[in-house]
Amino acid sequence: SELLTTPEMEKLKAQGVMVGDKEVVSLLLRTLLEPTYRDGVVLDGFPRTPVQVECLKLLVDKINELHNQFADTPLAIHFRRPTIHAMVLFVSESTSIARQLGRGREIAEHNKKVAETGDGTAIELRATDLSEDLVRRRYQVFKEQTWTALTSLRQLYHYHFINAEGPIAEVQANILKELKYQSSLEL
Repeated sequence: SELLTTPEMEKLKAQGVMVGDKEVVSLLLRTLLEPTYRDGVVLDGFPRTPVQVECLKLLVDKINELHNQFADTPLAIHFRRPTIHAMVLFVSESTSIARQLGRGREIAEHNKKVAETGDGTAIELRATDLSEDLVRRRYQVFKEQTWTALTSLRQLYHYHFINAEGPIAEVQANILKELKYQSSLEL
């Protein structure tokens, strides 16, 4: 599977911009039609809202409908049944704040070295990585909007809840362990 990114998504993400459901879904659907994503995709940060959850359900339902319609035809290879995994990496508010502000300090230090030496490339520094108030607001938006949308997927798709409080290496190991376990159940 490929991690789905587009220049438009990266630019908006780096700016900390929240865009509407229509724009997100439109960009996602256009991008998913690219041949690069034919064999699978990892969507980071989607879905985030109830509207996006409903759009994902409609998309999966339509793909399954097409799969069934063309299953016994030569076109079947173009309409494979999707496997959906929803993975939620959860951290406490205090951990989220510490990590985001830490990321901001690291990027600022990196950019300072790039400016002083001319060696390397500056990294865009998001406003949400500099202000504790903005970081707290971002976490509140997650709890008030995104959390409910994500937990609604629990009844429909493979759902993975990963406690991401530990060090990155530990979190990565937990993710891989969970995905390997789920893959073994699908065989």
